[in-house]
Amino acid sequence: EPGITAILLLLFAQTVFYLMSDVVADALVLECSQLGEDATTKGLMRTHTYCIRAVGLAVGALAGAVLWNGPPLCQSGGCWGWGLSIADLFWLQAALVAFTIFPTLPFMYELPIHLTGVAMDVRSLGKDITAFLSIDGVWIPMMYMYFYNVAYVANAAWTNFLFLGLNFSNFEVGMLSFVGSVLSVLGFVAYEKCFFKSGWRRLFLWTTFVVAMTSFLQVCLVLKATLGIPPFLFALGDTAIQNVVSTLTFMPMCIMFFPMIPPGTEGTAYADRAE
Repeated sequence: EPGITAILLLLFAQTVFYLMSDVVADALVLECSQLGEDATTKGLMRTHTYCIRAVGLAVGALAGAVLWNGPPLCQSGGCWGWGLSIADLFWLQAALVAFTIFPTLPFMYELPIHLTGVAMDVRSLGKDITAFLSIDGVWIPMMYMYFYNVAYVANAAWTNFLFLGLNFSNFEVGMLSFVGSVLSVLGFVAYEKCFFKSGWRRLFLWTTFVVAMTSFLQVCLVLKATLGIPPFLFALGDTAIQNVVSTLTFMPMCIMFFPMIPPGTEGTAYADRAE
């Protein structure tokens, strides 16, 4: 079995390449949005993209929960899945990429984007972006988003607590991820249908209040003060609420960046602002 050093190096490489592909995907969506959306529909394409991504996350979470639920991983005699090893799951994931993404590469093409002016080198592009970031209408919203996300501290130890503190099974944790992804899809749909043209200030205010209340529910779960509700169902409801509300606050942050991106610098500028 691989040691901790090998696992950390592999996770580092996985994260690097994932972020590279994520920035490219965001830049492509932004380019298409600048060409095909007007001021009244700006952001719809991005909403649809993340909705499709959430569907994929839901399918992956469900498949992982089912395929990895087997001896010796399952608990309390609940072994009914195939019980694939983590290596088998990684091989399966690699096979999905090989048989779905690679065959489409010959058919991919970039949209022709007609820009005025001349192409800039890296130094000139850096100076242009720095000058752009110094504009009050750019750096002030960015600072707001930065401090808002800093205040929204993610609890990295929460998953470990679900296993070690609440004795959740692998399948139960997988189902939490599945339900969270499904509710994220509903959150994207709700944002498009109900909140797309609403004021962002009011949206941030009430969603922040709801997130604070659900964080208090996590404290109740830690203290096992769940009002007689089984811990898994209590955690399920908490996860559902947080994923919907987080989705409603995430999309305005993405759309807010759109007018800040100079044409022709989508990949570099969006990576600088969002990542």
